[in-house]
Amino acid sequence: MVDPLMGRFKNETGERNLLLVFSNKTNGRIEVRKWVDRFTALLEMEGKGKTTGPVVCDKNGIILQ
Repeated sequence: MVDPLMGRFKNETGERNLLLVFSNKTNGRIEVRKWVDRFTALLEMEGKGKTTGPVVCDKNGIILQ
């Protein structure tokens, strides 16, 4: 599975495009594809599919740590 990421990363200046390569399932049987698909669907449902800002944040846009 290849996942494209676009934007600003780790307080860098400028934007970058990254391609992350994952296996569909890890040796520990974690189903990576399933969770990426669910997370993507959640972002789309929240209307964050094409917006700027942190991916994992609260409803006010504050980064969750």
